[in-house]
Amino acid sequence: KNHSGIQSNIRGTMTTPAGTTTSGKKKFSNTNTDALCCTGGFVSKAIYRYNLWTGLYMLEPHERIAFNTFGWMFLCSLSLYLGVFFYGFVDGLRGVDSSI
Repeated sequence: KNHSGIQSNIRGTMTTPAGTTTSGKKKFSNTNTDALCCTGGFVSKAIYRYNLWTGLYMLEPHERIAFNTFGWMFLCSLSLYLGVFFYGFVDGLRGVDSSI
């Protein structure tokens, strides 16, 4: 019998035109997006993955530039601040007075 596109054979397994197997699980392709989209070297793969992980691929180019500019400025400021803080912390442990 044929009910709304689902066909049944003698054993009772089901097949559908949508590409499901007899167990009802969906067949997935065995593709790797890194292999398909990134043919360059290490740097281009790193940029590609960064864009995917952060969702930047959904932004317009000028929004992406602004996000990266402010993000890198924040990261640089934070690392400089942490470096100065760590340097002062180590001097405090040693008992060195680094005040001017």
